[in-house]
Amino acid sequence: MMKGAKEYAKLFKSGQYGKLHIVSSAHARGSTFHIYIGYKGEMAEVYGIIGGNPGWSESYGWLHKGKWVEDFERLVEVRRSGRDKEERERFIADQLKAFEKAQRIKNVLEAY
Repeated sequence: MMKGAKEYAKLFKSGQYGKLHIVSSAHARGSTFHIYIGYKGEMAEVYGIIGGNPGWSESYGWLHKGKWVEDFERLVEVRRSGRDKEERERFIADQLKAFEKAQRIKNVLEAY
C-alpha cells in the first residue's frame, strides 16, 4: 500500500509545475509520486519515499520542508477544486441524460 502517493498521483501528471518538477507514476502495487526542485541544473528530491520497502509498502512524505510545501499545497487546492467542478458537471450531465431517456421511454409508452 503506497501511503501518500495515490491521491497526488491522481491529481498530477509528470511535469514541471512552476518551480516544482513532479514525477507521477505507478508500478505493480500502486502509485508512486516524487517532487523535485532544481537550482542551476541540480535537482533535489523533496517529496518521496520516507519509509517502508520500495515497491511493496512504501510511505510517502516530505523529505525536506521549505517554501515548496506551501507552493505544492496551493497547487493541490487548485487541482482539487477543478476536479470537484468537473465531477459536479459530469454528475449533472449524467442526470440530464437519464431524465431525457426516461422521458423518451415515457413518450413511447404513452403513444401506444
